Amino acid sequence: MLKFKNAQTLSRTQMKNLTGGTRPPNCPYVCTHRINGQLRIGCPPYEECVTYSCDATYMGESCQPL
Repeated sequence: MLKFKNAQTLSRTQMKNLTGGTRPPNCPYVCTHRINGQLRIGCPPYEECVTYSCDATYMGESCQPL
């Protein structure tokens, strides 16, 4: 862990202002799929995880057919 002398901590509001707010609703962090109604991380064998740009700030991932 890095430690800085005289480091300033930011409040949640300050951090949101710095990062541009909340993540877009249709911008998943990781690839997911459902098996028997349960959400699983990763893609099924017949798909691949593809990274895409949600907007100018955020990158998302989704499962796409091979």
